[in-house]
Amino acid sequence: MRWWPWGLLAVLLLLAGRPGLGQPASFPASPHLTRAQALADLQLLRQLREWAHAGTYKYRTPAQLDSAYAAASRQVGEGLSVLQFYRLVVGLTDLEGSLHNDTELPAKLQQACEQQPAYFPYLVRLVAGRLRLDDRQGPWPVGTELLTINGRALPELQATLGRYYTTDGTNTTGRYPALGEHFARFYHAAYGPQDTFRVAVRLPGHSAPVVRALPAVPYTAVAARRRQRHSRLLDSLQQPSASRPYGLQLRGAAAVLTIRSFDIGDNARSEAHRAYARFLDSCFTLIRDRPAIAAVLVDIRGNGGGSDPNDLLTFSYLAREPFRENTSAFVRCRRLPSRAHQLTESRGLARWVEQLAETWALHREFRPADTAGRHYQRARWNPVWQPNPLHTTKPLYLLVDQEVASAASLFAALVRGNTEAVVIGTETIGGYYGHTGHTPVAYQLPHSGIITRFSLVDLEQQVLRRATQPVGRGILPDIEVVQSYEDYLQHQDTQLQAALRLLEAQVAPRHAR
Repeated sequence: MRWWPWGLLAVLLLLAGRPGLGQPASFPASPHLTRAQALADLQLLRQLREWAHAGTYKYRTPAQLDSAYAAASRQVGEGLSVLQFYRLVVGLTDLEGSLHNDTELPAKLQQACEQQPAYFPYLVRLVAGRLRLDDRQGPWPVGTELLTINGRALPELQATLGRYYTTDGTNTTGRYPALGEHFARFYHAAYGPQDTFRVAVRLPGHSAPVVRALPAVPYTAVAARRRQRHSRLLDSLQQPSASRPYGLQLRGAAAVLTIRSFDIGDNARSEAHRAYARFLDSCFTLIRDRPAIAAVLVDIRGNGGGSDPNDLLTFSYLAREPFRENTSAFVRCRRLPSRAHQLTESRGLARWVEQLAETWALHREFRPADTAGRHYQRARWNPVWQPNPLHTTKPLYLLVDQEVASAASLFAALVRGNTEAVVIGTETIGGYYGHTGHTPVAYQLPHSGIITRFSLVDLEQQVLRRATQPVGRGILPDIEVVQSYEDYLQHQDTQLQAALRLLEAQVAPRHAR
């Protein structure tokens, strides 16, 4: 019987190589759904969110979601297109208030849509509360204000298109950058394909509006135009090299630590993380040993998050007292439901092994359910961090914007809630008191092929309750600074300049004494 291990290995290899075993099929089989198919997908979507998404009721009550799903069901009729059904799903997942929620069309349908001349042709950007032309090759000068598009003014566009870019809680400012970056795609998703766009604009230096019809283009043409956007220069200046998303500059009396991403190695053993740790050591050694450095300005604008423990390690250099990542964290399940519809990177037997490992990891980290059905995190997965021996005691300033999310907003919340830092900029997209993150999962609804993504763990961050920080909002700055229209035209960094002026005014006189 010594042959059986080799036979078993052959079977396992055969199963592992079979494409599609336990894997969702290619979608969509049809661009339209029967009413029964659409309702079945809605029912599965609701079950997935209730059974597996710990943040489903973080900001909404069961009654509110009952009402939303009932309203969506009433809009389902025979022959509903997948794109129309997608709009319903986006509205439901956005309602939950988690920036880690994403909803995607089936890849083949998305690709087919993008090849059609049906998209808004030019790049736009929200600047100081107005929608501006951001395209150097556009029909009007850069900075031209767009008043209406097909009769829709900015408030309606913000409310409708904003749903396609999820934020934590009731935050709305986090949707603004996406309104420019993804305008063409979001407009297509919300209002369907267009042949032409009737646009009313106000040219710089003029008061009377000008109206013009613009022909629609394929999305590939829009994407190619991103290289021609006016704001590209400032965007690139605000970004260190892609291979090193962090840096340190000395600006007058300030050490400016820039961290554009916490996606720096996926664990503490990775070489990328160790290199980052060495960088932080060198920075804070310099800050400690150079008396001319009177304050530290940490700039995390544009930081969309990344991996632990990069965020926590960074805060240890700013912390004055021991801290934890969170005061509590829980999941709703330790074994994911509806495995047949789960999207994984593996196929065949490897897919089953991947799902088994996922279940094992959840059992290791989270305890059995309490009476409320919540599996809380075991203490050893939320260790106490001590302030780093090199932690600074110099005045601290934090620069944030609407794109600060996930691990970066957790870091910002720790700084805001546990130090005397002055926070400058605009409200973050990520929540101050907590968020639903870690352990991302994805499912494909069986009839529409729509992909729904969310994370499993709901965290309450270790921050102080503040009257100035309402529940459901991002980290609110002490001093709000937005880029002015004039600075936008001149590629000037309004926020950084304002922070440096404030720092100089507050710190330099004390430092001189």
